[in-house]
Amino acid sequence: MHNLHPKIYHKNKTKKSLTLFLILFITLSPVLKANNGGYLVIRALEQSMGNRNYTSGRIVTRPIRTWTYGRVEAKIRLPVGQALWPAFWMMPDTEHSPKEPPDNLDGDYGQWPASGEIDIMEARGSNIHEISGALHYIGDGGNHTYTSGNYSNITISDFNVYAIEWSSASIKWYANDVKYMEVTADTWNEHHPEPSPAPFDKPFYIIFNLAIGGNFFDPSESPVSSDFPADMVIEYVRVYQGGLLVWEDNFEGTELDGNDWNYEIGTGSQYSLHGWGNSELQYYTDSSLNVFVSTFIPRAPERKEEGPKVFSEKPYNLPNPFSPGNGGTVIKFELDQTPSDIKVEIFSSSGYRVFSKSPALSRNPEVVWDGRNNNKKVASGIYILKVEVETESGDTDTEYRKILVLR
Repeated sequence: MHNLHPKIYHKNKTKKSLTLFLILFITLSPVLKANNGGYLVIRALEQSMGNRNYTSGRIVTRPIRTWTYGRVEAKIRLPVGQALWPAFWMMPDTEHSPKEPPDNLDGDYGQWPASGEIDIMEARGSNIHEISGALHYIGDGGNHTYTSGNYSNITISDFNVYAIEWSSASIKWYANDVKYMEVTADTWNEHHPEPSPAPFDKPFYIIFNLAIGGNFFDPSESPVSSDFPADMVIEYVRVYQGGLLVWEDNFEGTELDGNDWNYEIGTGSQYSLHGWGNSELQYYTDSSLNVFVSTFIPRAPERKEEGPKVFSEKPYNLPNPFSPGNGGTVIKFELDQTPSDIKVEIFSSSGYRVFSKSPALSRNPEVVWDGRNNNKKVASGIYILKVEVETESGDTDTEYRKILVLR
């Protein structure tokens, strides 16, 4: 995913206080992570910022952590939807380049593609059974060229492990430990002015981002509102050298670790030579709405094809905006069967329950939540609404909705 990157990055910031609204909800169910870590979520939202109609996140290990050679891998679940472009890739380190500006902005060997680019994984959200990898370098006449390969024995909405094994002789691409592409130094160095294995003999840093639109797609493919919010979910990222684990991030704690990561902000349009240049539609932010760490990740509930569903096709009425100051928000449900028991709960993204109530039994039950937990206002963030129903006929059903609360 080439992008002539900006010479700017930002540390984690304290988030500003905002008015409370309930604005986003989709059918999901939670999965608790087995180890002590969490999940990094890069979320694309349909919201205006910086003259763009979408916001998203782009994080980098530059200039804190860079590597030359080894195995670089990450376990990732990708979003599904039109014009969604998640990527896991590497670019050459710029902080240690001996070159002078502007040539140092892309690495020791000068401007892209002279210093190279390693795309470990890219995907189109509209093609759920395919990912790709690519290597960018100098071709005949000093022009940009690349080698790419696709892998189709995969479902991108599942968690999969994407990796490269990088040496001075070659770079190999893997999906779930299946090698699907290899590029040798003879290929990437054939037209390079410096001796082999240039340019892939220098430190590179890791990038995760979720782009919207751009020249990776057919011009007829446009974003669809119903696909948002869209989440790129990373369980871990690891680097091995000499067969030993030299660095990993399991995303512990409650936010991105500033000792390992930085944000890149904006659209890139302000950089005449080093802008992003892919005709993308998003504005990258350092907001916790676009990049955050969660103890558990909501996942789509599995349903049996046969048998009646307890819930109707549109079971929820979630008013927008969320107005706790007016006595709370009434959340209504429509059921296909008469219930014998109903339980409504709301959980924080860390898994703590902040609300629980059993409403009166009817086919149109309702509850009121005032945005508080033990009489204290809940913080901004992602919450999970869980509704569990048992009917007189013995059927049971559980539904989840993801709620984005802004304060």
